[in-house]
Amino acid sequence: MTKNEIKARVTGNYDPFYAVKIKLPQLNAEKKNAFLDAVVTSPLIIARLAARELDPSILEVADACGIKVFPEKME
Repeated sequence: MTKNEIKARVTGNYDPFYAVKIKLPQLNAEKKNAFLDAVVTSPLIIARLAARELDPSILEVADACGIKVFPEKME
C-alpha cells in the first residue's frame, strides 16, 4: 500500500492468483477534517469502531462530506 494505491494478489477462478490495484483519490484537508469532525460527534460510530466494527452509517457521513467511498467505475 502506498499513499493512495493498494496492490494485492488475490485468488482467482482461472489462475491461482491475479493482481489487483485500487487507486484511491487523495482527500484534501478540508474534507478529511469535516469527516473526522462528523464521526467524532456520533457515539454509535465511535463505539462500533472501538469494537472493531464498521457502522454502515459511516457511509452516509462520508457522502455528506463529499467523500466517495466506492469507485464509480472499474478499469
